[in-house]
Amino acid sequence: MSLSQRFNHIVDTVCDGNKAQFARLTGKSPSHVYKICRGQARPSMRYLETIYEQLNVDITWLLTGDQADRIQKLAPKDSTNDLVYAPVLDVQASAGFGASGFSEELEQQFVLDRQWLSQTLRISGDRLFCIHVSGDSMLPTLEDGDMILVDPAQQQLQSNSIYVLSHADGLMTKRLQRQGETIQVISDNDSFSDWTLDPNDEQTQVVGKVVWCSRRMR
Repeated sequence: MSLSQRFNHIVDTVCDGNKAQFARLTGKSPSHVYKICRGQARPSMRYLETIYEQLNVDITWLLTGDQADRIQKLAPKDSTNDLVYAPVLDVQASAGFGASGFSEELEQQFVLDRQWLSQTLRISGDRLFCIHVSGDSMLPTLEDGDMILVDPAQQQLQSNSIYVLSHADGLMTKRLQRQGETIQVISDNDSFSDWTLDPNDEQTQVVGKVVWCSRRMR
């Protein structure tokens, strides 16, 4: 059994073969996990340490196949079913002028209770991600440095809600209100001017709805 086959065995055991879920669980991009499973890349020592710490996997066995009788017990298949791992992407959404686009690398992961998401936020949470706010145009609702939870499944406009937009200048966080055939892009901070978005503007797209905010107490 090769390293990639042993790695696939771990993914199968922990996440029923769901490589995207395994990537979220271990803090890597799905593309990197796919490459390891296909034998196109080898896990770094740092990643091996993460797998050992989170899943209690015998790293010697994973790398060499030796001491197979000493493989430690992996996390049960359903142990993470009640948790949602929202990646914190290495990008900022500007509450002001646009910030540059996404990076595939993850800063960390934010773990959320699936039942809380369903009952409190009324969302499923399977595609959630987190990014940080940059700027003060959404004060007092959002502050510079806030971490926001974004649901990309909610791209249909609900008037007066806050969304992350992908614009020619980058990402931005704004409140959207539909006015006839156009959409008003609103900053909660009165010091910033509102502007009108043409729904047919292909350069500006709704990335997802902001459904929750985390803020450090001062």
